[in-house]
Amino acid sequence: PYDQTGAFSFLGWQAMWVGGLWAGMRSVDADPVPSIRSQPVLLAAAAIAVVFFFWRHWAGQGPSAAPLIAHALDKWHLGVLRIVDFTALLVLVIAARRTIAQWAQRSVLATLGKVSLTVFCAHVVICLAALASVADPASAQLHWRDSALLASTLVTLYLIALVSVEGKR
Repeated sequence: PYDQTGAFSFLGWQAMWVGGLWAGMRSVDADPVPSIRSQPVLLAAAAIAVVFFFWRHWAGQGPSAAPLIAHALDKWHLGVLRIVDFTALLVLVIAARRTIAQWAQRSVLATLGKVSLTVFCAHVVICLAALASVADPASAQLHWRDSALLASTLVTLYLIALVSVEGKR
């Protein structure tokens, strides 16, 4: 039965998916939606995004507001206010897509993503080696060794990605 399909609204999230596909398809064009770049639209989108950002951090993840407002902000069933916030963020991302694309091409994540299978396999080996070298279960406290292990793992994975990307050239 539909009411037992899980924690989220099937049709709401499908609508979100189709909207994302549409925005992605339109971003291939030279200027996907010229009206999005108009100053009033960008100012309204930025104001909405800022209001929802501060509201989220003031009220918390699960607001204890009136049921109508809580339902309008519901993330599992995509409440109407959640859709308004998402649309405002989408407008800002589409307007800044060239800048985001230029940054992404030179980012650490792009380097890791280009050889993601190699990085994943190296990560599995590192995890197994770390688990084999630890004699006792980890405590609830974060120690400097944990931070050093995380930092060295990330640096090692990035170096492996750099070597792999250079090897492909």
